[in-house]
Amino acid sequence: MNTKGKSPIFIFLSYFKNHKKLFAIDVSCAVGIAAIDLAFPLITRSALYDLLPNQMYRTFFIIMAAVLAKGKTTIYNAACEPYIQQLCKMLCRMGWRKFFLVMLI
Repeated sequence: MNTKGKSPIFIFLSYFKNHKKLFAIDVSCAVGIAAIDLAFPLITRSALYDLLPNQMYRTFFIIMAAVLAKGKTTIYNAACEPYIQQLCKMLCRMGWRKFFLVMLI
């Protein structure tokens, strides 16, 4: 292959001449993963600030820890807002183990 007088980018692309589709798929996957890496913190931040009203982080993290714990978990004196109960129902529907959220008011 004659590489005299060619720019380095053309030399690089000449090696992929036979594999254009594979190169395009590889580049598009890399760009997609980079976009996900950039978007994940923004999505997480909006989920914590917008989907959890009144800053009920403590109850949210206790529920997440209860999902990972073994056996049946009962949580007392927790927040009884509807979104907390919806979170528990959603986790059960997603296939996480069953647990009960008992609220004493």
